[in-house]
Amino acid sequence: MFIQEELYSKFVELMPIACVDILVHQGDKILFIKRNQEPAKGQWWVIGGRLDKNETMEQCALRKCKEEIGLDVVIEKKIGVYDEFFDTSIQGPSTHTVCVAFLATPIGNIDDFAVDSTSDSGIVTNVIDERLDPYVKRLLVDSGMVR
Repeated sequence: MFIQEELYSKFVELMPIACVDILVHQGDKILFIKRNQEPAKGQWWVIGGRLDKNETMEQCALRKCKEEIGLDVVIEKKIGVYDEFFDTSIQGPSTHTVCVAFLATPIGNIDDFAVDSTSDSGIVTNVIDERLDPYVKRLLVDSGMVR
């Protein structure tokens, strides 16, 4: 669903944005994408994005995985609900998102992913980099993927 840039900028300025984040894994391997858009540009992150009207959180999670990494997934569980505050935004000076995070497994091989234009690259790894954003680390812990 396309929202004109000027209108979306006003939304981001005035209110939180409803989003989903999806931690995609296969066994102990986890898929991270390197964002090329604000907020969190240049950081290793999980798949995710804005909820569309008349779309459930689960439908959004399935759609975002297909769009961003080209994989169909099965949602295993809801990890939690999180507020995220960023000093940057794709549309303005700051962003507040309310994210429902899910743990999901791909149908097929996790290594067969292909990133879309919202990411510079992706990586499948079982090594957790200590430089990850605190939010991403929290998802890993809350999901049970790492302690």
